Amino acid sequence: MADWTEREKELADLVRDGHAVVVNVRKSGPHKHLVPWLLEQDLITYIGHKGNRHSWPESPFANPFVKEAKTDRQAMLRHYREYLEGKPELLKRLRDGELDGRALGCWCDPQPCHGHVLLEYLK
Repeated sequence: MADWTEREKELADLVRDGHAVVVNVRKSGPHKHLVPWLLEQDLITYIGHKGNRHSWPESPFANPFVKEAKTDRQAMLRHYREYLEGKPELLKRLRDGELDGRALGCWCDPQPCHGHVLLEYLK
């Protein structure tokens, strides 16, 4: 943990205390030291799409409006909220605590993303 940033340490403490957080899974990203630890501790749930350049699996919580983030991030967040409202099975999984106390892995953080929308539903 000596190489960890203060933010990585804060996020690790939050997860240890049972809070859900959003983390960036990019290998050179702002949480590059934290993510391997989260994987070792089985405390991370990837919430994005499957891709050719990474080994993360497709998530049922993936954002179908991800391309919109490049042009209008606020619209993308609004559309994801609307999308979730139309997905009772995903809302049930959130209510049942599937993501409670987990690090939600995506590619956007620290920019606002669908992971932050999911956090709203966990509060």
